[in-house]
Amino acid sequence: MKTIITQTTKEHITAALLAILLLFAGPAGASASEARVQISQAVKDFALKTLSANEIKIGHLDKRLRLSTCSSPLNVFLPRGAKKVGKSTVGVKCSDTPGWKIYVPVHVNRFDNVVVAKQSLPRGTVIGYADIEITKKDLSQLNYGHFKVSSDVIGMQLKRPIQRGTPLSPNNLKPRQMVRRGDIITILAEVQGLTVRVKGNALADGYRGEAIRVKNQRSKRVVQAEVIAPGIVRIRL
Repeated sequence: MKTIITQTTKEHITAALLAILLLFAGPAGASASEARVQISQAVKDFALKTLSANEIKIGHLDKRLRLSTCSSPLNVFLPRGAKKVGKSTVGVKCSDTPGWKIYVPVHVNRFDNVVVAKQSLPRGTVIGYADIEITKKDLSQLNYGHFKVSSDVIGMQLKRPIQRGTPLSPNNLKPRQMVRRGDIITILAEVQGLTVRVKGNALADGYRGEAIRVKNQRSKRVVQAEVIAPGIVRIRL
């Protein structure tokens, strides 16, 4: 059955929605204005203390909301799924009787140490300490992740060229391939603090930290070993 919405019906719907919006308890005027100030301060305190924000921008609070000033401390919380940095939403609840609860749009800025390129780097660069530096960046602007510690990126390889000052991230880095299938490699077998070196053959390509199958040339035994350096894998027995 087709539903026809007339102009009068639209006006009734608009009036109903407005009525729902104004259901919050409390008189309009000075009390509502004080409540908005109370909310803003509570949200700022929450962001600075709980979210470790350096800056916070609070979105527009509708002046039509008739919120009473809360006699008890406001309960500010992060709704499920809300982000702790960047564009987000926080909940604010007044536990008075009757109380109220609203959700406030915010933009949270937080600065932290980030690994960035010290100079422009071409695609395929294997990252060394001379290629990077640590600087403060606004985490709300880093949509593809970031690294805080230099050692986390050393030995990794650039997927694409990047400019000076660009943050290194899982989006522009990949593990460096250190072993190719068929390579003659060194197998380090560690047993109770002792290390034995033997020659072997790589049975698969391998990246740093990856476990691959290798074959001991002497015993012909096939084992799993961790790639730790170019041409070197490790077994802990």
